[in-house]
Amino acid sequence: MYTYTAYQLSICSEIPLRALTLGDGEPDVWLVLASFKDLEALKSDGGQQFVGTVDGVATFAVLDGRKILVDPLPGVDEALLNTFIVGPILAVLLRQRGLLVLHASSAVVNDVAIAFVGNSGAGKSTMAQAFHGHGHPVMTDDVMVVQLGGDRPMVLPGYPLIKLWPESVTATGYSPESLPFIHGSSTKRSHQLTAGFGQAAFPLGRIYVLDEGAEHRIVALNASDACIALLQHSRATTLLTHSEFRTKNFRDCTWMAQNVPIARFERKPALAELSDLVKLVEADLRGITTPVGV
Repeated sequence: MYTYTAYQLSICSEIPLRALTLGDGEPDVWLVLASFKDLEALKSDGGQQFVGTVDGVATFAVLDGRKILVDPLPGVDEALLNTFIVGPILAVLLRQRGLLVLHASSAVVNDVAIAFVGNSGAGKSTMAQAFHGHGHPVMTDDVMVVQLGGDRPMVLPGYPLIKLWPESVTATGYSPESLPFIHGSSTKRSHQLTAGFGQAAFPLGRIYVLDEGAEHRIVALNASDACIALLQHSRATTLLTHSEFRTKNFRDCTWMAQNVPIARFERKPALAELSDLVKLVEADLRGITTPVGV
């Protein structure tokens, strides 16, 4: 068995999860191998019991936010299996634990977390990589978890890995050939961070909704538009369809839209200007005199 840490959980796994950080302590989550016959007896209920199959990869069950059962297909690429486990499968488990899970990357600027949300290919990972290159620790890539219920929303640290298209690797000062593929059938590269990873929880200070535009600009969103954007970029909403989960996600997104500054971040499609985008966000953050909840 292997023990890892991610999102402030101790994960005990029968499968090596190379993206995650090694950890210790009493397990909060168990990931175990199972047979399809065992999983076939389980039925998804749209909530605390999820069962699903990824064609060509594995059948999964996620139970009560505490256990993940995996039946991999014979000969499946281990890196491909890992990608699904630490992505959509872990997102399901985190939502079962009552957390808000967004399709976002995040970094830490002046002890406050900032998030970049958007569709696949919008540039979330590229922005995280760019901020990392300017000395700002990265907290999450693609799956961002927010814990609500305290004095302020907190972003929980994920794992030190950024997945990048080759052109983004080049634009941020690396050679694509120096970084491994995330798995055998992908052209994306995997940047495993050896430094510059935010390992503690940080208060969420601002969310940027990534979009293309004719110029670089940041425009504040009203609460209604901000809520719609958060709902659109919530993770695992098509997998966990029970009314309890839908209601909670709507309530959480509504609260966030009313209490966290959220802006549309329009950018020209110009990777050569990433440094300018980082400076634009840094200037925008200086215009917020008091982070949320402080």
